[in-house]
Amino acid sequence: MRAQPPSSRGTLAFAATVVAMLATFRLADVAIALLGQLPAAAYSDSVFLDNLISRWWRLLSSGGGAWLAIAAVVLLAAAAALDERWLRGAGRRRVAALFAGWGELDEPRALRWFVVGVTGVAAWALSCYGRNLYVDRLHAVDRLLVLALWLAIAWRPIFVFPFTIAATAVAGQFFVPLGFISWTEMGVLLRFPVLFGVFWIVRAASGRRETGVFIFAWCCLLAATYWASGFGKLRVGWLTHPHVHLLLLGAYANGWLAYLEPATVERVARASARVALPLMLFTLLVECGSILLLWRRWSLVWFLALATAFHLGAFAMTGIFFWKWMLVDAMLLAYLFHDRRPARLQIFAPRLLALSVVAIAAHPLWAPSENLTWFDTPLTYSLEFEGIDARGASHRLPAGFFRPYGDAIVLGPAGANAPHASLTRAMGVTLHRSLADSLEGMRTPDEVLAAERVRDSARVDPASAAFDDFVGAYAANARCERERDPLILRVAGVPRHLWTFPLDADLRCGVRLTRVRVFERTTFFLGDSLRVIRRVPVREIAVTPPRDSDAR
Repeated sequence: MRAQPPSSRGTLAFAATVVAMLATFRLADVAIALLGQLPAAAYSDSVFLDNLISRWWRLLSSGGGAWLAIAAVVLLAAAAALDERWLRGAGRRRVAALFAGWGELDEPRALRWFVVGVTGVAAWALSCYGRNLYVDRLHAVDRLLVLALWLAIAWRPIFVFPFTIAATAVAGQFFVPLGFISWTEMGVLLRFPVLFGVFWIVRAASGRRETGVFIFAWCCLLAATYWASGFGKLRVGWLTHPHVHLLLLGAYANGWLAYLEPATVERVARASARVALPLMLFTLLVECGSILLLWRRWSLVWFLALATAFHLGAFAMTGIFFWKWMLVDAMLLAYLFHDRRPARLQIFAPRLLALSVVAIAAHPLWAPSENLTWFDTPLTYSLEFEGIDARGASHRLPAGFFRPYGDAIVLGPAGANAPHASLTRAMGVTLHRSLADSLEGMRTPDEVLAAERVRDSARVDPASAAFDDFVGAYAANARCERERDPLILRVAGVPRHLWTFPLDADLRCGVRLTRVRVFERTTFFLGDSLRVIRRVPVREIAVTPPRDSDAR
């Protein structure tokens, strides 16, 4: 049965519910980020999630926190008394509704498995990652707790909140000590349970059972993550710099498709250059077209299909694999098409389209999203690592050796303090159009080196102590895969977000590293060929003694 367009009163109620959800979501998003923060030292413990409770207790027991807790208790007691006296317990029943089961919703079975499926992707990623060799802890209890909280969601929806707090804390370990994590993909994934939790709160307060408002809000949040980058590209005139083929060369310089000969990659890049404008138009079609995601039923389906094609294309060009988003999109499609659900969802009316456009465009107010806009250049800086063992033998240590920190090595501020200015960022990109145009016009290595010297006087070297500490500790704890991870993690391990080759170091069992040499390689595309114009040593890091670790 096809849904009838909502009445004016129904549209107003729907819009009010959406606005209430988005406002509450902003507060909940910030609160959960704060509640899920842990000090860096906590991750050195065998179990770290217990630090969340002790941290909250210390905050509450401090001077200001104690008075705040007392005031909250007094206000709750007063509200409960007034509720019983004047509202005959209506407020108490609303609070009790927060702890109700899935049966309180329309079509609870399908929505439950949709929510459990999407949160399951996050649970998988944050319970089956490789051992964190920086602290050399398996953190088995913390992984199991994440899985337990995820399973609890299938029992009671309210468990999305403790699950998200625990998941945020688990992901936080990868900020330590380099201060960087590729958060775009996981950040959106962890916003899903927050948004559903907000929907559950609003449902309890309003008594509405319709699930369409949650699907509407999730589509707006999903679209906002694309729109932020699409709008950013429009603002800087990204389309007038048609050199996206250079991104493939920058990724290749960092290890993507490293098993191919340079001549092969150069041919692919030149072929991509001939279709650069269509590729860029397709990117804008997906990212900017997201603002019309809820125009029609078919527009939602087509967007999800095009977004998947877009991510596969990005993977082919860069090795960055948004498999989590593609899984979530597939689950949304499965939910929508089960039992012809789009025909019953009242989220495609023209008046609601206007609401969705406003919500997506206003995302900085309720869901700030990263603007993935840059200009591609022919110049790439990359780090190479070489481990030396006790016998003096050398071992190549690719970015994959540092998993799950490989993203920070390739995409983040490595902090290796190169002896020259760096003109571009990770994978050869820059945020400055004038610099991108200037580099594109260069045809000799001398021109690049001269440009570095001009900028060298304004260079500020980043602190390298954290980088040395990370590399030294990680190499000290390094061992072969069989000794590193238990069988269950080797079987159920999650796919990588960033693919660089070789995927892992060929470190033999029993080998122990004593020092690590770090080199910086500068690669420049001369217009017809890719050339390494410089390879210089930047650091030699002594390997620290292995830390005490839990059972291996």
